[in-house]
Amino acid sequence: MIDALAGHLGGWALASVVAVAVVGGLAVGVFLALRTGRAFSVELPFGLGKAEVESLSRTTAAETVPEVLEPDPSGGADDAWRRHANGVEHDRLFGVDTLTAQLAEVLTGAGGNWILSLYGIGGAGKTAVAFDVVGLCRRSGKFDHIVWASAKNAARENAFSERDPLALAYWQDVIGSISSQLGLGTEVSRELWEERLHDHIEALSPEERILLVVDNLEGLEDVTSVVDSLQRLGLRQPHRLLLTSRHRERSRRVVSRMVPPLKDEDALAFVRHLGVDDPSLVALPDRKLGVIAERTEGNPFLIKLVVRTYLESARAIDMVLGDLSDLGNGAGGDGRALGHQVRDYLFTRSLNELEGMYGQENVVRLIGAFGTKRAGDSLEYRELQRVSGIQSDGTFAAILRSSCRMSLVRPSQVNKRYSIHSLLYDFTTQRS
Repeated sequence: MIDALAGHLGGWALASVVAVAVVGGLAVGVFLALRTGRAFSVELPFGLGKAEVESLSRTTAAETVPEVLEPDPSGGADDAWRRHANGVEHDRLFGVDTLTAQLAEVLTGAGGNWILSLYGIGGAGKTAVAFDVVGLCRRSGKFDHIVWASAKNAARENAFSERDPLALAYWQDVIGSISSQLGLGTEVSRELWEERLHDHIEALSPEERILLVVDNLEGLEDVTSVVDSLQRLGLRQPHRLLLTSRHRERSRRVVSRMVPPLKDEDALAFVRHLGVDDPSLVALPDRKLGVIAERTEGNPFLIKLVVRTYLESARAIDMVLGDLSDLGNGAGGDGRALGHQVRDYLFTRSLNELEGMYGQENVVRLIGAFGTKRAGDSLEYRELQRVSGIQSDGTFAAILRSSCRMSLVRPSQVNKRYSIHSLLYDFTTQRS
């Protein structure tokens, strides 16, 4: 069987054949380990509590009827939105001061750009960046109402499809959260929430401005669907809309900005900040701490996970870093390896969505093609198509485009070369 596969794939290395080969539409090898066959979920790493994991991922949970804070005497919109962003707990961010200032300028400026979308891989810190940007906007005094709604519960395929009853319920939860923060309450029938919110927005004076944040939009088409729905509700200029998503929105009406990984110096500063109570960790020279920045590729969620696991598990840093890609029977709090939990949080849902669009065979071929190279290596466009074996130019272009929008594949050198995260590479080229 392996010999036949090797012949079919034109002499790929045996390890790559085991990892990525496809025959007769059936995935062969360990790529199947990337898929769980169930809805996206986040497991609890190394026995950390749910609240700690939510803090790690910096995600938020929507509340239908929140407690409203008294207006801040410093002026501007009140701080009720902070209660809705209650999963964001950080005392400082690293390496994003310029980015947050630029984003706040886009939202508070007088230009025609009124929709801003933050995108990036899971754990990049999109919610935390959005939180700081909103704080800057609030201090500008340019907004009368600031509203924060989370679409976390809608993290599923077709989350905002009008044909899906469950998706409609999720969307109504978002509408309820927006309504309650605008002082409308939610005591009337859910079917009337949208109509009443529309009437309320339309009745605002021309001088009143709303800054609305919709956080945790995960599906590829969710941004477009939410923007369309909110415009039907009357949200348009001079109001502002800030969205966070794992996917880049290419609509001309949306300004998209990526939350990039931390640079090495910022990642090291973040590690020392997290490990401040461990003098031996803080005292390590940059060259030794640098393995954390290298292995996590500057992902704040992964950095925080590594440092907290190190502090709480009594395991050495190199052992914890090895655990990130371990799909064996590791020491997770639920008996599952840490690698399973990292894989599920960062990649599984996007891979499932991509498979639903293009089929398992094409996804295996594209992602598996990177397994023919060393970790961190990139492939040129035509080389990637040739190695993947996806013969249709249209299909290859479409799946690569979607993979890049989902942050599964990363373009570089002016979209001439492509690579994947080192952890995705590891998950693709090992057996579970």
